[in-house]
Amino acid sequence: MMLLIIVSILVCLVCYIYRTLRPPPSRICGTPRGPPVTARRVKLSDGRHLAYRESGVDRDNAKYKIIVVHGFGSSKHMDFPISKDLVEEQGLYFVFFDRAGYGQSDPHPSRTIKSEAYDIQELADKLNLGPKFYVIGVSLGAYSVYSCLKYIPHRLAGAVLVVPFVPYSGEDESGVLKRVKGSFSDQENTVVCVLDNFDGNSMKVAELLILLIVMRVYFFKVCGLTDFTSFSTCSVLLQVRMCTYLLLVYGPVRSHLGFPAWRLRYTEIVVISGSKALRSNKDLVIIKKKQENPNPLMRKARQQGDHECLHRDMIAGFTTWEFDPTELENPFEEGVGSVHMWQGMEDRMIPREINQYISKRLPWIKYHEVPGYGHLLNAEEEKCEDIIKALLV
Repeated sequence: MMLLIIVSILVCLVCYIYRTLRPPPSRICGTPRGPPVTARRVKLSDGRHLAYRESGVDRDNAKYKIIVVHGFGSSKHMDFPISKDLVEEQGLYFVFFDRAGYGQSDPHPSRTIKSEAYDIQELADKLNLGPKFYVIGVSLGAYSVYSCLKYIPHRLAGAVLVVPFVPYSGEDESGVLKRVKGSFSDQENTVVCVLDNFDGNSMKVAELLILLIVMRVYFFKVCGLTDFTSFSTCSVLLQVRMCTYLLLVYGPVRSHLGFPAWRLRYTEIVVISGSKALRSNKDLVIIKKKQENPNPLMRKARQQGDHECLHRDMIAGFTTWEFDPTELENPFEEGVGSVHMWQGMEDRMIPREINQYISKRLPWIKYHEVPGYGHLLNAEEEKCEDIIKALLV
């Protein structure tokens, strides 16, 4: 009898965990259960649609045609303010689009770093932007620009990486982090849960270990993730479902680079949770202004479901890339065109040591550091205009 009760409890527990971790049904735009399609969209060769919006001068009269790629949790209605005077003076035309699964663009279950470049290329061709165009990628959206530099460099007139993301892992011998030892010793940037030394509190260790195991099942069985640089790269969904409070209450724990441990990237955790823990003072001022005057259109960024946008975006960005970004070749060896990287010196989400290292490995990238600014570098008109002017010089 007791055995039957135990088995019943375990079955109920497993069912509960499965239901908790299973992604909710997607709400695809244009379907009976989904939101209506109100934006302009182009149809890609695989049948998916990309939603976009245009800004600036008329496309046919534009001197410079620029595709802007939004970051994590954002959409085609992202911030990138440019004054009307500069737009008309330079003849600027912008295309902002919803990446797969965001806003009103169809999800792409098999999206990869490589597929991002070809989505951008097809968008440009459908809109008749010509043989060459400019690309600007912000934060996590920068991996789309890295993809363009790798797979379609012949289509680029220029490129900009704004506070760019790259995958890094303390456990991956070929990862960028291993080559920048000491850059992440700050407790605010890294949380490392060392099972052998967790303040003697075995209960916390047990709780965290159980959650990690459950999260691993989620990634492998539910999300279909089969390849990643390290366990740490997948930690984001752990806190999405259940564990943000645990880490924020129990951390930050001291960082020990190279020490065998279960690792959780604190940066990944606070980004998706919306926490302000890694925001610079400038970021906090910008966030306060946004909260006072919110953009109602940004609420639709995740309307098709977090699994289709946030989760798949992280899975694509944090899995092992098919190429090493530090080994990219200069697409503008003849001197026509340029690649720029902009980094806020106070950015605590994408630490500048990473991008300093990449810019040193790729001297053809023009590296710009902005004092006093954090991660939200693209939120103010002055900085966006500096980015555009440097690109077009």
